[in-house]
Formats: sequence, structure tokens, C-alpha cells
Amino acid sequence: MGLAASQARFLGITARKSNIEYEGQQVNQQRTVLAQEVSDLYNKLMQLDKPIQPVQSEFYETNYTFNIDLATSNDYAGSYKVNSYVKQSDGTYRLGVTRSYQGTKYEAQLKNNILNYIEKTEDGQYKFVPQGGTAVTLTKLDENESKELAKGIMKDCGNLVEENTQFYSISNSNPPQYLTADFVENYVDAETKPTLYIFDYLSDQTIEEDMILYASNVELDSYGNISAFNNIYVNDPKEPISQTTDVDVSKALNEEKMEEAMRNYTLQVDEYNRDYAKLNAETEDLQQQDKVLELRLDQIDTEEQELSTELEAVKKVIEKNIENTFKTFA
Repeated sequence: MGLAASQARFLGITARKSNIEYEGQQVNQQRTVLAQEVSDLYNKLMQLDKPIQPVQSEFYETNYTFNIDLATSNDYAGSYKVNSYVKQSDGTYRLGVTRSYQGTKYEAQLKNNILNYIEKTEDGQYKFVPQGGTAVTLTKLDENESKELAKGIMKDCGNLVEENTQFYSISNSNPPQYLTADFVENYVDAETKPTLYIFDYLSDQTIEEDMILYASNVELDSYGNISAFNNIYVNDPKEPISQTTDVDVSKALNEEKMEEAMRNYTLQVDEYNRDYAKLNAETEDLQQQDKVLELRLDQIDTEEQELSTELEAVKKVIEKNIENTFKTFA
């Protein structure tokens, strides 16, 4: 190989070696970036909060119940469940309770006033004709009876009637049933038929109602649970409906809250598994990219070594050519 050819070969190998070294630097830089991304993914993986399954014992609640008997207060006799209690600024306690008691109530039934209707006989009597049934006589209540009936219906059925509403009773109905005089007397001649409500009188019903009560003080047992309420009253603390009322304490599992917690736990587990799988997949993808770069870097190292070896050989050829040339001219 001549001197000129050797020089050209030397420059070509040097350029190629420079390029391959630059490519190696680029590959190393890419691997550094990948390593940082893998590290970031690992940190995210470590920061994932694994859901903790709810423990049933955490959902047991303390229930307070007490009774007020007829001898203590006829108007407020019944069983009471305490839903909430808050100590007020004056030291008294505000109680949110549900009262259960056996009593009577009225229920309003909205009926079709075409299929159930009123007819008036020749002697001026009114009869109620139920759907598919036989006409029954209506008896008008006197003023006092209507007034008492109106009070009960107003309490249980809201504003469907007023205090001075007059009523007819439906004969032989069981339970007792009533119609307003307004409906009965205006039905026959009215072009637009009035709304038909039948009011049922129901006895011996378990009635529940939410109430707000107050207590002047509470007594606690050795475990810190309420053992008694002192001077329970509705509005006026001077007239308590019960003096000292013993309280029963029990623990009960709040199944609704437990089920809700388990539903949330299931959703959290699904979300955790989804995020965990996603981060793992992204990490594996980056690791695969790094393996490809590692193989390429090995190829670059091999090629660089071969170029270095060839470059040394070309250098020796050039040196020998130069030496021969100087000897010739010498």
C-alpha cells in the first residue's frame, strides 16, 4: 500500500472511529436517561398505597336506648333510640332520637274518582260506590266528631284537610274510613270531579317518629358510656317528661357502613392492581429498550477495538513508507 493510499485509509479509519465513539456516547446517554426513567417508575411503584381491608370490629357502634312509660308521661311514652347527642353551650344536651310506640294513625289513600264515585238518592242521602263494589251509605259526622277527626288526620296526613273540615264516615268499613264533606257534597253536580282521598283509621300500629329532646345532664359509667339522662324535656326544662332515665348500652354492627367500606376497598384494590400492572409494563418496556442499547454498545465496543487495531497497522505502514522514502532521498 502506497503512502497516499495509507494516508487516505488512516483518515477514513480515524473518521469512522470518531463516529463510532460519538455513537457510543449517545448510546450511553440514552441508557442513562432510561435508567432515570426506570428509577422514577420504581419510586412511583413504591409510593402506591396498597389498600387495607376493612376490619369488622371497626364498624361496631355504641347504641343508646331508653324507655318512657305511661306512668311517667302519657304523651311521650315509648321506646327511644338516641341517634345523636351534643353538649350545648349552657351545659345541657340536645338529643336526636327516634321514638317508637304503639298507637293509632290515619292514612290517606288517593283513589280514582271515576271508578270510585258518589251517588245521591232521591231522599237526599249520599252513598259511596267503590270500584267493583256495592254502594254503601255515608253518615255525616257532627261538628265535634269532625273536629277531633281533623286533628288526627292533620297530624298524620299533613295539609290534606283543615281544622274545620267536615267528614262523612263510610258505613261498615273496617278499618273505619272517612271522606270529606267537600268531596261528597260537591261530587254529583261538579263538572270537574274533585280529588278523592279516603282516610283510613288504623289502630295498634307501631309508629316511629324522629324527635329532638333535651337533657339537663348525663351520667356516665366507668367505661365512659352514658348510663342515664337527667331531666329529659321537649322545650321547657321546668317541665321534664322524665326525671332520671336509665340508658341501655349495646354494640351493634353497622352493616350498611361495613358494606360500603368493602365496596370502596374492592374499587381501591382494582385501581391499585391496574396502576401496579401499568407501572410494571412501562418498566419492562424500558428495560427491553435498555437491552437493545446494551447490545448495540457491545457491537460499538467490538467495532472500536477492530478499528483501533486496524489504525495501529496503518500507522506502521505509513511509518515504514516514510522511512523508505527518506532512505531513497538520502
